[in-house]
Amino acid sequence: MPNYSQGYDMEEAEDMVSRKNSSQPSRTKTCCMGCLKFTIAFSVGAICGFGGFYLYDMLKPPPTPPPPTNSCQPPLYRGLFQKFAELSSDENKLSELSFNIPENNDFLSNKVEFKFDGIDSTLYYNVGPKGDIEFVQYSYFTDVPADQILDAFKIVDLRNKWKNPDVERIVLQEGGAIVNPANTPGAVSEVTKVYPGTIEDPNIMTYTKALPIGEPASYVDSTASYKFNHNNEVIYVTCARGAGGMSEVLHSQSKTPGTRRLFKDDFCQVVKPVGQGSLVFYYYWEETSIPGFAIGMVTDAMGKGLPKVRKAALEHVVTHEPLFESAEIDILSADWSDDTTNVEYEECLKAVPGEPEPLSAYSVFVESLRNATGDEPFIPIRDPSSPSDETDSDDLMDLGSELKLLYEIQPNSKVEKDDNLENENGLEVIENSGADSDADSGLEEETGSTE
Repeated sequence: MPNYSQGYDMEEAEDMVSRKNSSQPSRTKTCCMGCLKFTIAFSVGAICGFGGFYLYDMLKPPPTPPPPTNSCQPPLYRGLFQKFAELSSDENKLSELSFNIPENNDFLSNKVEFKFDGIDSTLYYNVGPKGDIEFVQYSYFTDVPADQILDAFKIVDLRNKWKNPDVERIVLQEGGAIVNPANTPGAVSEVTKVYPGTIEDPNIMTYTKALPIGEPASYVDSTASYKFNHNNEVIYVTCARGAGGMSEVLHSQSKTPGTRRLFKDDFCQVVKPVGQGSLVFYYYWEETSIPGFAIGMVTDAMGKGLPKVRKAALEHVVTHEPLFESAEIDILSADWSDDTTNVEYEECLKAVPGEPEPLSAYSVFVESLRNATGDEPFIPIRDPSSPSDETDSDDLMDLGSELKLLYEIQPNSKVEKDDNLENENGLEVIENSGADSDADSGLEEETGSTE
């Protein structure tokens, strides 16, 4: 039999073992390297996972508001037209605007300027405490006459040249087309309007827009428009408002399945000649919140849409009578400062039980603690999350003991519930959103428009 040990001495054997050990890492080293690789992979995965979650959270569409619990409808009223006619003539008056977001006014601090060939535009916005945003834009088209630019916003076929067509657009009620002394304060003669819709007899329309994220949004809006004399200048003003509590009556959401209904919005546009060109002013607000990170994208889209509007307007040939040669109605008269119907609307809202105030993060935490422990936790009188409140340190220590109790509960343990005890602070999640107008806002599209 062969002698396998023949030809090997101790030094050679040790050398072989040494080479073997040098070519194969030790078990300890292998384990450490494995742990390190796992740690790196886990960390990268966790970062990507959390990053993906937050990205989804940022990009998900705003929550849909619950249907109104009342039939109160935001009205078109004469004071609304006067308010925005005045605002369109002087950007400095933005500091005085108090409409949908009376809690604060930061318009002049939030300003974005756009300059394109033949266009000089400034966009302002104001963010409300609920995340909703008001937009105001002044756009000067230096080489587009007022009649052409107005048609570019009013005529659907022209609008579709610079914005994505609506998924659906239905006229529910054709608005009034006759303006005369009997139905319109300040009118001297009878005039047939080019674009129908008056305050008393508005153009009522429902339409659906496709959104970049989430299901399409549907709206029901009332629209009216007039041409006015404003400080010896002829202006054309269009205002539209969401139907609010009357949305379901005018056009049930069941008729637009697969959409989220937005109930409240406000839009006003003013067009007037400026030299050989024109000024287009618009105000837009809707109840739905816009994530803060999206403001930049929204404003950028609004600005970049302007050249498309200009191109469509310049290619258009006006076939109707000129609208900016003269106007009978003085928008600055006392009759057009009337806001009686809006006051009545606000009183209608007050007569209906209000929606519960959203709970603070602290209140939600306390409620979660109560549900988890099955016991009534100690609740400090003041919310420690409030910057204006002070909480005694003993209160926080007692709250800390409740935290300890929470973590001492075993996952599989059962907490007996007294049937006689009810959760007095049951949570009702109410999502807030809002509405758009028949006058396309520019939030989903490139810029503002009207019907």
